Amino acid sequence: MKFKFNIAIFAALAISLAACSDDEFTGTPQVTPAEPTMPADGITGADAVANGGSVDLNNGAPRLINITDLKDFPSGSELQVVMKVAKDQSMAGAKNVVLETTPGVDGAVYSCNAPAVAFNDTIKAVFGKNPSPKAVYVNYTAYAVDGTSTVLLGAIGAAQSLVVTPLALDYVVEDEYYLVNTLNNTTIKLNHSNKDVYDDPKFSVIFKVEQDGFAWKIAPKSALNSLGDASKLYGNAEADASVQSGALALGAQAGNVEEVGPYQFEINMETLEFTYKTAYSALYVMGAAQSWTGANAVQMTTKDYEKYGAFVPVDGEFKMLTTPDWTKPEIGGCTFALDPKDNLYKADAEMSMTGTGNMSGLDKGVWAIVFDITAKGGEEDPNLTAYPVTSLEFIGDATGGWGDADVQALQPASTDGVATIWTGNITFSGSGEYKVRANHGWAYSLGGAADQLIWDGSNIKSPAAGTYKVTLNLNDPVVHLQLDPIN
Repeated sequence: MKFKFNIAIFAALAISLAACSDDEFTGTPQVTPAEPTMPADGITGADAVANGGSVDLNNGAPRLINITDLKDFPSGSELQVVMKVAKDQSMAGAKNVVLETTPGVDGAVYSCNAPAVAFNDTIKAVFGKNPSPKAVYVNYTAYAVDGTSTVLLGAIGAAQSLVVTPLALDYVVEDEYYLVNTLNNTTIKLNHSNKDVYDDPKFSVIFKVEQDGFAWKIAPKSALNSLGDASKLYGNAEADASVQSGALALGAQAGNVEEVGPYQFEINMETLEFTYKTAYSALYVMGAAQSWTGANAVQMTTKDYEKYGAFVPVDGEFKMLTTPDWTKPEIGGCTFALDPKDNLYKADAEMSMTGTGNMSGLDKGVWAIVFDITAKGGEEDPNLTAYPVTSLEFIGDATGGWGDADVQALQPASTDGVATIWTGNITFSGSGEYKVRANHGWAYSLGGAADQLIWDGSNIKSPAAGTYKVTLNLNDPVVHLQLDPIN
């Protein structure tokens, strides 16, 4: 395709044009119709790649435009051509690439090439990191650049389509991966988000280790029929087979998960790293305030399998378990003590498959208790903290606003013992979100969903507009809000 246009100098704008991406090109100069124009004979050019043609960035900077004639060009200026790149012909959301202008070939005055790295970065910004060929739309705009002064000359050509092959990556991410127990060659499919695997190369799964153990490797989908071929499976590349995080490598040894229990296993197939950690869905507190029964157990919830928290009624000793019964392991054998540095009660609990002693040291009342299952223990990193709860309240645009003056409070249903049940008439707007927090601050809160509250969880969606009698029973194996409409 050949094209020829009048060059009209519309406006001058002092900007700096560097040589690669849209981040370095600060925008199209402003058009000022009242400014005088400088007529010129024109600019003539030809596509170096036909409409619908292919460009492989692995072959270097592709030549896209040949300038075959350039007349009455402003003296002392240099020609600069900017290519816009978009997903479709509307050019919505287009990104800029500044082309390299070089002495012309094949009889051209100038040739304009797309820097491979800059073009590739723009393709990634528009389409993502997947290295498969992409159908893109481009157009071109010419400028005269004199130092820091830039003058718009006009558009060159119309939008055209190109099939661009991005720069090859030094890794491959398949669509599916499986956790393999090499002791019996059973497989568990790892989960993935709805994103492209190159934009989100992380895969994860919750699995359970039984008494007979788990020796893990990772199989890509392409190796499912070759589990006996170690060269096609990823293993633990670390010296210690039992480490819980490290590097993956093809043909490496099987990793060893030593303790019985549930785990979350995650891999990153771009960086070839793995990590796993215990993944109890919840923990449960039973003690004197719960009559030592599972029916009254306090559920401690988590959003990350690391920190578990709850508002816990305390009336003497208690301990924590991984189920609302007496199934091992147990967590306990410690005494809380006040740390005056941050006014928190702290302790280090023992987690044991054979049983532990009780926890003690907290006065009668409701406490915000947080257990960090990943903490190392000791004075610098205790695994348990506790703080007395003096109030519970609703806050959010669903219940009046996010300001401290907008809260609606719950009240203890009884003041003659430990306040295990809190109630209040709460008015909801029918839209927006809210959370339940303690002590007029954000240190301790519940979120997620009304029928399954999560410690420090996300905002809760509003129910239908109206006033509800809300009941929160802290001694409940499934912590939730009971919402009863008030007529």
